[in-house]
Amino acid sequence: MNERKSKLYFITLTSSYLKYLGIYENKVSLKVNRPFIGIVFKINNKEYFAPLSSPKEKHKKMKTNIDFFKIDKGNLGIINFNNMIPVINNDLCRKKLDLKMLSKSLNTEDIKYFRLLKNQLKYCEKNKNIIFAKAEKIYNIFTKNFEELSESQKKIYRRVNNFKVLESASKEFEKEYITELL
Repeated sequence: MNERKSKLYFITLTSSYLKYLGIYENKVSLKVNRPFIGIVFKINNKEYFAPLSSPKEKHKKMKTNIDFFKIDKGNLGIINFNNMIPVINNDLCRKKLDLKMLSKSLNTEDIKYFRLLKNQLKYCEKNKNIIFAKAEKIYNIFTKNFEELSESQKKIYRRVNNFKVLESASKEFEKEYITELL
């Protein structure tokens, strides 16, 4: 992976981009009622988004697996590598999350959420080499032909996005909606 020195940051994906990708891959989450937040990094010179999940008791008990990363042993949630999505650097696809704006809120829930995101980002930044390596590994495994996978990988396959299909759909989205505007 070529982005080990870059800083991690959070983005949200637009519902229009998620809906578009969902046409091609039914495992794409269509969470339109709340932000779909994740970190961005590069795999094979393509930016990818890996969604975060807020902390749940079950995260602490989950056995370590290739398709997710426990943030602080699950105390701060997890990164779902199985749901990675290629992203385009354009506002029609994504928006960078402004943590400073969230920190200035007077709403106590926003302040709690800001602290969680800040702690998640700090932990991820400290462990980014592990995160990058794990993201690259799952990408490399699950872009192989199904027949080439081990038995344990085949069991995980059903819950992993089809990265090649999503890359193709992402290019189509870019051609159809972004290049047209230029």
